[in-house]
Amino acid sequence: MSLLPDDFWPLAEASRQTGFSRNSIERRSEHRTEELVAEALADPNALTLVFNHDGRLLFDPAGSPWQPREQVEHLSAPGYSQRLLLGWMDGTPRHALQRCDTADDPPDPYKAIDVRSIYAQGLLIPADEGALGQARSLLNWHGGHRHCGFCGHATEIAGGGIKRACPSCGREVFPRIDPVAIMLVTDGERALLGRSAHFPEGMYSCLAGFVEHGETLEDTVRREVLEESGITVGAVRYHASQPWPMPHTLMMGFFGKALSSEIQFDETELADCRWFSRDEMIEVLSRRPAYQSTEPSLPGGTSAPPRGAIAARLMADWVALTAH
Repeated sequence: MSLLPDDFWPLAEASRQTGFSRNSIERRSEHRTEELVAEALADPNALTLVFNHDGRLLFDPAGSPWQPREQVEHLSAPGYSQRLLLGWMDGTPRHALQRCDTADDPPDPYKAIDVRSIYAQGLLIPADEGALGQARSLLNWHGGHRHCGFCGHATEIAGGGIKRACPSCGREVFPRIDPVAIMLVTDGERALLGRSAHFPEGMYSCLAGFVEHGETLEDTVRREVLEESGITVGAVRYHASQPWPMPHTLMMGFFGKALSSEIQFDETELADCRWFSRDEMIEVLSRRPAYQSTEPSLPGGTSAPPRGAIAARLMADWVALTAH
């Protein structure tokens, strides 16, 4: 019997409302024998996500992103640089493959679309979007770890992609995830947002930064906010997380309580940083950046990140939590 009250457990996880979060692939990472992997990679019914050499997904936007074997052979000609076993979905093996050539875009109706655009425009159902994030993250990691960090020898994909093995020194390395803290800092009536120079015009978002060695997640929030905005943060509370496949990151979202109010932002990190009232936040959330074609930003106005972004989740949930 649980000692915690029923209302301790949230009815809905905020993380499930972020992009790339609803991945239903069964990975079976602890049970991947060589025989099982070989059988899954050779399965004629397997379905595959096929990527261009530059990381764009090849698919028909009006259909499924998953390609049957005969179409994989057509789309991946003349060859591929990486092929991974993602796992199983609906009992069928699911693969990810990256072409090695630099050929032009595929013929109609197939398109080569980058992952960020697929996500921002909502082109896939949540389960497929989650699988896309898993595939892109793993391919990114494998592409950057082709040699052993101990002896320098070329490494090989093992376990269908759950690790790389060095045939020279025998060491194994496993895919790493880069932890990032992203935070909405508030002083009760206002919330702090920043604007990076590389954002779409008018877009503001939560502050964020990589977790460094020897610090807690809460201290990452405090350090990053102080470094970027000059604001001192006290209490920190976890809210949600989001897998982010660009390149292989886990975004961890927090609320932070501001202990100061005067902003002195780092101009090498931010183009602007300011406080937003609740009403201003509602207006910002009603807008979307120009790259989200279904909801173009309004001229001259501030806008929020796409709805699937964890930053937008933090912003929208703060508005809901502060409702009178």
